[in-house]
Amino acid sequence: MAHIEDRRGQARGWRVRYRDPSGQERSKSFRRKVDAERFLIDNEATKLSGRWVDPRAGRVLFGAFARDVFADRLHLRPSTRSRDESYLRNHVLAVFERRSLASISKADVQAWVRWLTEEKGLAPRTVRESFRIFSSILREAVELRLISESPSRGVSLPRVSESERRFLSTEEVRTLAGTIDPRFEGFVYTGAYLGLRWAELGGLLRKNLDLPGCRIKIVGSLERFRGGNRYVEETKSTAGRRVVPVPLFLVEVLTEHLTRVPASEWVFPAPEGGHLTTRVFEAASGSQRFSG
Repeated sequence: MAHIEDRRGQARGWRVRYRDPSGQERSKSFRRKVDAERFLIDNEATKLSGRWVDPRAGRVLFGAFARDVFADRLHLRPSTRSRDESYLRNHVLAVFERRSLASISKADVQAWVRWLTEEKGLAPRTVRESFRIFSSILREAVELRLISESPSRGVSLPRVSESERRFLSTEEVRTLAGTIDPRFEGFVYTGAYLGLRWAELGGLLRKNLDLPGCRIKIVGSLERFRGGNRYVEETKSTAGRRVVPVPLFLVEVLTEHLTRVPASEWVFPAPEGGHLTTRVFEAASGSQRFSG
């Protein structure tokens, strides 16, 4: 049975002797009796509730554990994995890679958030994304019984100010389409009137056009990776796979567009072939969609 030993005569204070859930005898020493009593009560309570965590389990280094967690996230889309690993590498591991899981406190996490915000000057949304990834890894550690609770709980985060969205009027869309390189006129009108995401617009294939039927099938997208863009034969969500009706004037625009651009499997190929030009795609990637 768990008990406290008085070892002050040996200048060691107070020692708690107890058995873990497997029956193995363990001990922990304290300088003050009140701390020993508190540990004994909490330890017995966690055993009874099934929440007991081996103190040695938290010695695992955060960096090694984080890489294992990401290796097991097989459901992530390639672009999502690339983005999250960038946040992890640049903003999380830079601080916590060599820290053991058990050594990270809530105060450490709050100080890290403040450092990202005030010292590094990162945007609130970037800080929140970095925190989201960090927090998800700590939740995995709790689930695996490596730590008893996540030190990220209750941490204060910078507020994200939502900027007012900019919607183009019909006249503004017409002006933009008339000003841009004629090869991209169809790109502007399609984006403005069909409300496609940039990745869907850039990854639009000719085989998915049904202009006689006035419709377009959205089944995939063009996603950005380190080193270039790549087509992914799936939309961001199952609900994203859809058939979009095309107004008659846009059918005419696209029909003319396809006669003057290079032969390609893409609706919006680059002048030299392949998919949509990197220059246009990257210039547009800061927004979600056109709106007329």
